[in-house]
Amino acid sequence: MDYKFQRTRIDKISREKIIDELEKVAEVFKYIEFGKRDFNKLGNISATTVENEFGTWRKGLEALKEHLGEKNLDLSPRKVPCN
Repeated sequence: MDYKFQRTRIDKISREKIIDELEKVAEVFKYIEFGKRDFNKLGNISATTVENEFGTWRKGLEALKEHLGEKNLDLSPRKVPCN
């Protein structure tokens, strides 16, 4: 008798699903860059998963920018307040 595990492992999330989650959060922020903490609050996966897939958070955002560019959308840089 063969048994198959039905549990989905977190490291098996597709790159497409990760980019979809990034895009969902970007939409909430009106397509302005956001950080890992913001993503962890709103996304259904963790920022660590993004980093594991792309190597760094920044590379994940670059992949998102490329994806959005195909839809004629832009991810704007976050403005840093001046002191």
